[in-house]
Amino acid sequence: MIIDDLYQEVILEEYAHPKNKGKLEDFDVQLAERNASCGDQIEVFLKFDEHDLVSGVSWLGVGCAISMATASVLSEAIKGKSKAEITQLSMADLEAMVGITEITPSRQKCLLLALTAYQKAVKA
Repeated sequence: MIIDDLYQEVILEEYAHPKNKGKLEDFDVQLAERNASCGDQIEVFLKFDEHDLVSGVSWLGVGCAISMATASVLSEAIKGKSKAEITQLSMADLEAMVGITEITPSRQKCLLLALTAYQKAVKA
């Protein structure tokens, strides 16, 4: 895993002060996802407006700095997005958001945990 020093600070900051962490009181979809290989867990909550765009997002979870920082960053990134836009997000998009340029296969699951949960949630 190669992380630029600036982005390492971003990961640590997001991990220490996550955005949108908590349970959304009024949600349309709730979905839990778990990384069986390491035990990281996330539960996502989404609210959609009349145009089917994300109007509310929150999450609860426990895990490593990468999975929790990604959950935080991604929760901000999907606000106002359509279900189709969320399903089209990729690992490369996440890497760009958190500044990881290379990641080991075992850590890819950490990086993708929140995205997997949000993508399953919009398809539910």
